[in-house]
Amino acid sequence: MYTPFGGHVLEYFMHIYKYALLDRENLYYFIFSQDFKRYIDNEHVISKDNTIIQYLVDEEYETLRHSSRFIQSYYLNKLLNDKIQSYNITDVIMCSYDRFDPLFAFMTVKGVSYIGIYYYIYLYDWAKLSIKQKVLKSVIYWRMAHNKSIKRICICNDSSSAIFFNLKYSTSKFVAISDPYIPITSSLLDFRKSNDIKLDTIVFSHIGVLSERKGTLNILKAISKLHGVDEKKYVFVFAGKIELDIREEFYKLASLCSKRFRLIIKDCFCSYEEIAAICKSSNVLLIPYLNTSQSSGILGYAAQFNVPVFSSSSKMLGKIVKKFRLGYVKDDVTPSGILAFLESYCQNDPMLIDGESYLRINRVESFLDTLLKE
Repeated sequence: MYTPFGGHVLEYFMHIYKYALLDRENLYYFIFSQDFKRYIDNEHVISKDNTIIQYLVDEEYETLRHSSRFIQSYYLNKLLNDKIQSYNITDVIMCSYDRFDPLFAFMTVKGVSYIGIYYYIYLYDWAKLSIKQKVLKSVIYWRMAHNKSIKRICICNDSSSAIFFNLKYSTSKFVAISDPYIPITSSLLDFRKSNDIKLDTIVFSHIGVLSERKGTLNILKAISKLHGVDEKKYVFVFAGKIELDIREEFYKLASLCSKRFRLIIKDCFCSYEEIAAICKSSNVLLIPYLNTSQSSGILGYAAQFNVPVFSSSSKMLGKIVKKFRLGYVKDDVTPSGILAFLESYCQNDPMLIDGESYLRINRVESFLDTLLKE
């Protein structure tokens, strides 16, 4: 199992790893890129008798650095096949089929069983795809459906897409899989108390990888134009590693916003407990993502602590938020749309949510049952 680093993938790995520790009948190899190492070390994960943790060496990783998606896909699948043959792998669990496309379904090893997850669902972007992209996606999914080595294709948090694909390709391989939340059972740090935030202060938090596609800069642009509110009553929290391509602009905008509002910035990978503590102390979780054709791990935290999110109303993410009534949804999540929400928040009664129905469906046990058990 290989994938580049991502917060969601790390969560999936932890669930599978804990399951593997109890499965004494099978041997599990977990293969990661080097950028996973320090995060896995932080979780105190080590190789055991039946779970072996390995990382790609620099020479292997270098073969994957290509601007062409096709060439990158070829070398990535070739590398996977080399690992399969080296360790006599019989079953492959893939946290992200997406990363191995477009050639994965054409490069599987005969006699090996594959089960994995599609996180991004192209159906929600169908209208925007070019004819070439539509044909390519259709061919890939047709091949996935009719490749005998691919046993199960899990669609993250979207049962309707799984049903559609099964009908379209005359198969039953596509199944909906829950987007498992991290159940927080330990006592949490009081984030407000440790940061001297009063109980009546409104806390807006933006958590996870901070990037252009997550709407991070749009939030800061909205804050910079926010006027006519009690500035001392607002605190904005940004918690997560800031991607390199927006780092300079992020801090430039943050410096501008800090002249009037208090910003708390944690430019680092945050543990589950740190994320949970921030969420629990927040009034709203800001997720104005630009890519909404997929789920978000933040929804699990929102549901656990009954803290509403602010999200785009479009595509899969908007559909999930609306279905489970997890927060505010708006058509416009540009800076002006976010600004309008921030301005109106204090003028209305805060939204109350009940995340129980979301949590009930997205249990870790359900995720593991779908992915690993026959």
